[in-house]
Amino acid sequence: MITKKNFSERTTFIRNSLLAWGKSIRQKWIVSDKVKIGLALGGGGARGLSHLGVLKVLEEEGIRIDLLAGVSMGAIVGGGYVLNPNAEVLKTKILQALKKIDMPRIEKASLPKIFKGKTTIYRKFSALVKEIYALNKQRMQGFIIDFSLVEESIEDWLGGKTFAQTKIPFYAICTDLNSGEEVVLHDGRLDRAVLASSSIPAIFPPLQINGRLLSDGGAIESVPVRILKELGADVIIAVNLETELKKRDFSKGMNAFYQVCDIRGKILNKRQMEFADIIIEPATKNISWAHFSKAEKCIQSGEEETRKKIAEIKAVIEKKKLKSFSLFQKNRFNA
Repeated sequence: MITKKNFSERTTFIRNSLLAWGKSIRQKWIVSDKVKIGLALGGGGARGLSHLGVLKVLEEEGIRIDLLAGVSMGAIVGGGYVLNPNAEVLKTKILQALKKIDMPRIEKASLPKIFKGKTTIYRKFSALVKEIYALNKQRMQGFIIDFSLVEESIEDWLGGKTFAQTKIPFYAICTDLNSGEEVVLHDGRLDRAVLASSSIPAIFPPLQINGRLLSDGGAIESVPVRILKELGADVIIAVNLETELKKRDFSKGMNAFYQVCDIRGKILNKRQMEFADIIIEPATKNISWAHFSKAEKCIQSGEEETRKKIAEIKAVIEKKKLKSFSLFQKNRFNA
């Protein structure tokens, strides 16, 4: 027999159950509607300044980044951006920092003219040796650029901040020179991680961090896409700055050696790109890694190529949202 008391208790139970179910539905809807977006910023020296243009357009279009991974120049740009997600402010800081560094010497370090012309391979090699000797003559550490200038510039605009102070989770990719392993830095001092990830061999010295000798992460990953996949990014936008294979005279032994190195890099790059949902490729392939004098051109190219991809990026994000909601509906009715 249902008494008035029992009826009241059952009514209360049903009401509370419905309220709890409704709250659960709202929470699941919010989770299913949220798409985690990861941005992978590749290396490429001066070409990496195009990342500033990419970030500017993503900001303008309201595409918020939830995870950011960078390697080499991508780590420098990414490391500054995650502290204060404002591309215009970051652009000003980076361009000011570049003025403090001996950019003409870096451009000279690429030595593009030495191997041109019809001189013999012996003369070309001799010219290379003499040029490197001249570049290192006044530097006891044996590296082409005075590292203290680079270190000071990066420390200035990163302000001694740590990974814990970033507004966007950030991952800097490095290479352990002793083990050959990839090292992903995600805690500690941000400036040290950025410096290690961008320490181009022979140009800048490697850094000791946590007992490991770390250098440019581009030796292993030119675009850090895989780490974002492992971290659970639903949509991955990759900025690829890889250049095309050069046409070389293979009757010269060193040219064949350089080509093999480039082929290896392209294969590694292609494997990384398989994890990306959208690939942005700024038109910087004809710009040397050392040509920082072309900074504005690189930035503009990043903007232009990203604008071309905006419709695709938004379509992929919406598709992921619908897929996530469909899975939620399926799980709801199978529960």
